[in-house]
Amino acid sequence: MKRLAAIFLGLALAAKAQAPGPSYTIVVSWSPYVDAAAAGFKIYVAPRAGTYTGEGSKLFVVTNTAATNFTFTIAPGGEYKAKMTAFTAAGLESSPSEEILWAVPASIPAPTGFRTSAIIYVP
Repeated sequence: MKRLAAIFLGLALAAKAQAPGPSYTIVVSWSPYVDAAAAGFKIYVAPRAGTYTGEGSKLFVVTNTAATNFTFTIAPGGEYKAKMTAFTAAGLESSPSEEILWAVPASIPAPTGFRTSAIIYVP
């Protein structure tokens, strides 16, 4: 019975860890890129104090060379940086763009419009 309870607890904890939490949608954009050799773009995202290959970093590959923006989600809280490169089908990669920086609030936005709707006297 103890083993079954331990298995159940382990499954419950695993299910809880996999549940999606709140997130923020981030949209990055860039000027149109015109180069016949381009096969796409790589967007590197990392914690501001980290590296683009370290813990918490992400790499997004965009194969639509006509694209001028990309959308992704990120967890609340933290400061981030991003850069992008263009790449060819042969694997050549351009030098990186300028780095952009931003901070994501640690909580979801507060509700708005909260007010008293009525005051009723009850004798």
